[in-house]
Amino acid sequence: MLRFFYISIAESVEQTKFLKHIEYSVYKHLKSLKYVSFRRIDIEVEAKEIIEAPSVFHAHDIARIKLSLGSDEMLTIQEKKTINTIYSKVFDSLKILWLEKSWSIEDLSRIHDQIPLEQLPCTMLVGKPVASKSKKYKAIVRCEVYTDYADYFVDFMEKGKAVHSIHFLKGSPIIQLFLGFFHTRSWNGDDFFIFSDLNKEIFYVFNRKEEHFTIEYRPIYNTEEQCKRHVRAFEFDVTNSERLEIMGIPVRD
Repeated sequence: MLRFFYISIAESVEQTKFLKHIEYSVYKHLKSLKYVSFRRIDIEVEAKEIIEAPSVFHAHDIARIKLSLGSDEMLTIQEKKTINTIYSKVFDSLKILWLEKSWSIEDLSRIHDQIPLEQLPCTMLVGKPVASKSKKYKAIVRCEVYTDYADYFVDFMEKGKAVHSIHFLKGSPIIQLFLGFFHTRSWNGDDFFIFSDLNKEIFYVFNRKEEHFTIEYRPIYNTEEQCKRHVRAFEFDVTNSERLEIMGIPVRD
């Protein structure tokens, strides 16, 4: 079963974020194909003056694909025409992999045809709903991913139906960054849904009744100012190099 699917631009983390909505859209559909035996598929996009045919390599449960995009197209990566071109190249390269595995090409064609109808944003539900103490309520993180940012929400559900949402961040379209850092999610009773960082210094607290959230700081290893900078690191207008600097991660030359 496919668990990981990534699309990246060779040697450019900053530009890779513009492909995340494509990555998430394709992955949502591919993971529903139960016969896919790869655990992970990586697609790397390279800028080329002369377009080359995709190269496909797979071993065991991992597949790697390289495809090329014109240098001029790389400059228009957020425009609809180029987005459609990238979708076509991604599915053309996947078809090579599917043929080698004797899987259904019709499934890929159907998914490719369906995606343009969905438009932006790409909606991602992150993880499984987390139940409150009484099991009466549930909460889940939802992200609406655009070409250069994502809106983050917490959706509250009662008896399986959404009752309201709280928008809490306009952040990076690479949603794994935020949700990997704030990965602890739990309830306090039936009224407060909380997620925090690994160090338990920063807490997003969502009030189910009053439909608002607060950010609480309880410094242990960092100062309160450093904790606030960590929160700032995940906002949409922070570059990758700025984010690494804020988080104290060395930037490679």
